[in-house]
Amino acid sequence: MASSINTVSGNRVAGLASGMDTESIVEKMLSGTQSKIDKQTGLKQQLEWKQEMVRGIITDINTFHDKYFSFYSSANTNLLSNAFYNTMSASSSTSAIKVISAASNAAGKVNIDSISQLASACTVTSGGRVSGELKGTTIDPGLFTEDSYSFEMTLDGVRRTITFQKGNTGDAGQDLEETINNLNDSMYRAFGTAVGFQLDKDPSHPGTPSLNLTQLKWEETLNGGKGGAVPKGDGAGGYVPVDISRKLYMEDAEGSTKVLSLLGFRNEASNKLDYNTSLDSLPLATALQGKEFAFSINGVEINGITSSSTLGDVISKINTSQAGVRVSYSSIEDKFIMESKTTGDISNISLEQTAGNLLTAMFGVKSGDSVTGSLDGVKSSGNLVSAEEINADLRDAVLGGINGGTPHIFSLNVDGKDVDIIVKREVTADSTDWTMNDLVEEINRQLEEEFGAGKIVLSLDSQDSPTRAVLSSADHLVSFNEENCNRDITSMLGFTEANTQKPDMQSTLGELGFSGKITFTGTQPETPGSSVMKSVTIDFDDPAAQGQTVEWLVNQVQSAAGVDISFENGSVKIGSAGSVTGEGDGKKLLETLFGTDTLTFGTAGAAADITEGKNAKLSVNGKTVERNTNSFEIEGITLELTDTSSGPITLTTNKDTDKIVEGFKSFVEDYNKLIEQLNDRISESATYKKYAPLTEEQRKAMSDREVELWEEKAKEGLLRNDSNISSFLSDMRTALYQSVDGAGLALYDMGIETSDSWRDNGKLILDESKLKAAVSTNLEGVQKLMTDKEKGIGVLLDTAVKAAANVSTGSPGSLVSYAGTKAVLTTDNSLYQQLKNVSNTLSNLNIRYEAERTRYWNQFTAMEQAISNLNNQSSWLTQQFSSGG
Repeated sequence: MASSINTVSGNRVAGLASGMDTESIVEKMLSGTQSKIDKQTGLKQQLEWKQEMVRGIITDINTFHDKYFSFYSSANTNLLSNAFYNTMSASSSTSAIKVISAASNAAGKVNIDSISQLASACTVTSGGRVSGELKGTTIDPGLFTEDSYSFEMTLDGVRRTITFQKGNTGDAGQDLEETINNLNDSMYRAFGTAVGFQLDKDPSHPGTPSLNLTQLKWEETLNGGKGGAVPKGDGAGGYVPVDISRKLYMEDAEGSTKVLSLLGFRNEASNKLDYNTSLDSLPLATALQGKEFAFSINGVEINGITSSSTLGDVISKINTSQAGVRVSYSSIEDKFIMESKTTGDISNISLEQTAGNLLTAMFGVKSGDSVTGSLDGVKSSGNLVSAEEINADLRDAVLGGINGGTPHIFSLNVDGKDVDIIVKREVTADSTDWTMNDLVEEINRQLEEEFGAGKIVLSLDSQDSPTRAVLSSADHLVSFNEENCNRDITSMLGFTEANTQKPDMQSTLGELGFSGKITFTGTQPETPGSSVMKSVTIDFDDPAAQGQTVEWLVNQVQSAAGVDISFENGSVKIGSAGSVTGEGDGKKLLETLFGTDTLTFGTAGAAADITEGKNAKLSVNGKTVERNTNSFEIEGITLELTDTSSGPITLTTNKDTDKIVEGFKSFVEDYNKLIEQLNDRISESATYKKYAPLTEEQRKAMSDREVELWEEKAKEGLLRNDSNISSFLSDMRTALYQSVDGAGLALYDMGIETSDSWRDNGKLILDESKLKAAVSTNLEGVQKLMTDKEKGIGVLLDTAVKAAANVSTGSPGSLVSYAGTKAVLTTDNSLYQQLKNVSNTLSNLNIRYEAERTRYWNQFTAMEQAISNLNNQSSWLTQQFSSGG
């Protein structure tokens, strides 16, 4: 017997023994149930399409409503708003006044005699250039060891690579001059006569040149036979300051020798201020004093600014404060500009500096009474001996954990930053246990990797039986804080917050490393009501002073010169002084602490240019009117002054009937579009009855275009004769035929009538000339006809729309009760319940389908097994008879 090989699915055997097409037979047996599933699936699809259509109609109706009957509406279209009927137009006889709007009660005509002054804001502008001269520091010719160098220069946004040769005359001085000539020659080829470098002999350091960046005056000559141009100092050439309108920026070329530092300039040097540069790196004409700055603008305190803050940080802090001003930097003028955010004589700006001299550098304001410096990098001792003895119990626990392979942490603070040393020992079969010395050796190995050999060293006071740990550093400021001391190794070694290299009042001047001389000048009372200037010079190199404490220094300066000085919280503060100057290494010390080698107090820079705020002034009917802003209202007309004028000026207002007419025209157009759409829905042919939704099998057999055309027919007529839509259209038409007592006209008197053609299904026809006449001659009647609380056409239309499409869950419209909305998800609507019932029916049918399918397959599988057994028996009998013969 020939057998058919059919599908084998799971334990289902398809016709192997019987040769039957079991799959097809089972599908035919299930066709009745499948037909019911397809029918319910199609019904579900129809309901979903209908839900989507109705929700789209709800959206369209509410869009119409929001435009013409809602407080969301524009004043140009809201038929229920007084503003719609009171729309005014206003005009000015001169461009010196811009009319913004006119209220419904605005005067018909306003005569303005003249505008003598516009309102302006108070401005404060830097009195002079705020950027300092871009001048390099001392150059060491011996550091130029390569044959050629290059760096990047950007001038006014144009970037060039400047490459030059080192001088090679054999004489150091001449080599330097030739190097600079070569440099200028390269810059001339890149930028012409715009910029160049000039050697400057510093009188205080004879024979040691520095560089000035200048604009060069060139004479075209041969440069040692090489060709090119060289600067001349004989009148034909020479040097002039760099044009302040030009922005220059220099940076070392990536991957090349750092040549700018050899030339005496910092990397990323510029002759203009940059918003992203920290204050201590800005090329300010007035050197900043101190590391912290505070001031007030219009009585509002501006603080939290340090020398590491960027210029952008400072400007942002000011502009976002409640001071009511805006600050900007003009690179063209090289000045700061502060402008009040308000105009008029109330906009004046007051500035007061309380700490540092940042406002002095920006606007020439008198410097504050105090300067705060940072003690970062200043340390009081080279060695830190642990404040407590090594904890024996914790030592055993830590060593035991490390010897078992558990990581432990030694933590310390270096130069203000927490550093964690993670100690973890690799445990092997032949490794020996670590001792305290091994632990310290591993910590030192990691400290050397991080900071360099000998920079920070940990040791024990004894190799055999240590009781204290010792930490030494001559190059870094080392201390411990609460977080460090919570680490197990740090705690075990006995280090506490008392262990610190930060200076305190008992630190000696020798421990702090202070050297050089500093002179403090202040005032001391002489007689009641009078005082005298006094000075005291502290020589930090004097052995007697080296052994004195910070407390002695404070007392000495305060008593001898009347200068307030304090050391606390990692900072040093000086106030009530006339000046503080350094000599020798004293200058370096002041530079380290305060960012400058000389401190002056109560001085001012170049006086800022102040333009006081002014009120707007105009004459109206011979009377002077002042306002502190250029935008204000007069006689119901809101206007903006744009220029002065000798007048006379006339402002006129009128009812803007054109806007009212345009509003009604827009309403008629949108009304017709809406009812046309709805009438098309309820009158279209019900082709959906002939085009049932496609099954998945049918979709697979069609092209995408065929599916699209089929579904168009399958949706057509789903809303035919829909009662909710029909009722809404009827309510709309009824509202349009209402009359209002006292209005003196009906809608047709306004030129708006219903079309006589039955094909138009109630569309409106507009006679624009008749509408204009009604609006012009009887605007009050038009308004009453639309807005009367009981019978107003607009009010009744609003009611009809809400009855159909209101999305409120408390009082939903009829269409919303039927289909719900996308915006407000709710199960309380008819279509949702129908969809829910269909889904439940589908679920039950699918369960039934799978049960029947399983039962049929089990029966056929059993039959196949029985046939297979019979075939096996038959074959065995045949073999037996054959062998017996």
